[in-house]
Amino acid sequence: MTGGLGDALRYVLDLLLEWWPVRIVREWEQGIRITGGKIGAEVLTYTSGPVPGLRGLHFFWPKFGEVIVHECNWEVAETSLQTLVTSDGKPVTVGFAVQFRISDLRSFYRTVHDHEATVLEAVRAAAGSTVPGMEWSLLSGQLAAAMLAATKGAVRGWGLDVKLVVPTSLVDARAIRLIQDPPARLPGILEG
Repeated sequence: MTGGLGDALRYVLDLLLEWWPVRIVREWEQGIRITGGKIGAEVLTYTSGPVPGLRGLHFFWPKFGEVIVHECNWEVAETSLQTLVTSDGKPVTVGFAVQFRISDLRSFYRTVHDHEATVLEAVRAAAGSTVPGMEWSLLSGQLAAAMLAATKGAVRGWGLDVKLVVPTSLVDARAIRLIQDPPARLPGILEG
């Protein structure tokens, strides 16, 4: 439909959806009720709801309140590479993958704007404080556990749950430098 009738129908549908006083919270989601600009105390889930036979169905008064629904599945993201120096003076380039989810939508909405960017920056900050306190020889065996503990501590109280932080890249930065800028002469390899 184009023209006047299509635009009028679209306007009526938008108006109905705006004033439709029901939100459905699915099993993999959480919802929060906002009334008068304030976040309610209850986190809405699939198993909660005012009508026993209708799971996940939540009502609200349009224009006075709303129900915001957000997915709470596990997500995986990867940090960009960063170069740090270990406690024994070796420069390393590291990157991490992190598995996380929103665990408490109420706390999340009060503290965090962009959950993925927040978690990735928390992991990078944890790397900046963890890697310099470890020796190169211990990184491959102990870095994942140390990073998980540091990241969980950083996001505590933000409504986020971090399940796993693993290094995806752990390289001696001097090797990368040699590949990028090979010296004009390598003794024993290039004679000239």
